[in-house]
Amino acid sequence: MVSVYFILWCVSCSTIGHLSFQDSERIEFFKESILASRHQIRQGAFRVSIRQEQDGGVTNTNIFHAFDDDRLIYRTDREVFNQAGQKIKVGGQMIQTPTQRILSSDEDEVIGIVSINRALPGWAEIFDFRSLGMAFYGDVSNQKSFQFVWEAYCGLPVTSIEEKDNHLVYVVWNKNRNLIFDKLRGHWPIQFRKEGLNNNFVSSNLELVQVNDLWVPLSYKTQEKIGDNVKLIAMEFAWESVNEELDPAYFDYNTFQAKKGTKVVDFSLPSKPVTVEIIGNDTEGIKKVPAKVIVWPYVFLGAIACLTIGMFFFRRHG
Repeated sequence: MVSVYFILWCVSCSTIGHLSFQDSERIEFFKESILASRHQIRQGAFRVSIRQEQDGGVTNTNIFHAFDDDRLIYRTDREVFNQAGQKIKVGGQMIQTPTQRILSSDEDEVIGIVSINRALPGWAEIFDFRSLGMAFYGDVSNQKSFQFVWEAYCGLPVTSIEEKDNHLVYVVWNKNRNLIFDKLRGHWPIQFRKEGLNNNFVSSNLELVQVNDLWVPLSYKTQEKIGDNVKLIAMEFAWESVNEELDPAYFDYNTFQAKKGTKVVDFSLPSKPVTVEIIGNDTEGIKKVPAKVIVWPYVFLGAIACLTIGMFFFRRHG
């Protein structure tokens, strides 16, 4: 998710504002530390439950996400429920490799293989937890990546930076974005607040947990007030692994919640779509069943075998 070139570019951004030379050096070193901390997290798997309150309504979303940034492979499963607990058909399951994506949405009756260049539907966007704590409500709601959020910060001046209690760093970006970072816990922004006119504001709080010696989100809450309209997002994380070898089943579409008889259709071919497999289901769970086109070679070999036996029988008894 975060490339080395991106890190070097961000570190070189001239966003110091009117700080002293000493403060300028501190903020550059601090920005390097933030990016290095995020870059350390290379693989992982987690589940996150999300509660979103907006316009008087409530939706609850459950996401499973597995990622391997070194191999560029990802898995996202998403389920969405309304306030009454009824499932809404706006989710699905997605696997992404360097060359293709495999999608199974709640609305489709097939598993589709598409080119990596094809745009993702909103439900299948990769969940980038690295942006939490710095992103606005809208960025979180629209699942903007850490790179997208960080580039926005790189375009803004740093107004002030101050360290307190030997580990908390208070940073003001663009005069009105107040953030508190924790140096001892991965340089994560544990608090964020931006004040606006007429008592409008955006705020967030991030709690962290240490997994395999790395700090990652445990819970997150962001709130936005514009006039009388108040929006809220609350998240709870359950981590399965961080920087450990991932289960290959995460990236196998046979673990999708597919019904027996579901077709796997390859839409990435230059010709018309081709059904490459049919999903079967038994007491042992989901497994592959060869598509009907694979049966023909066995039929052909069987016919040759019958013909050979017949000729042998004719010659012997003729």
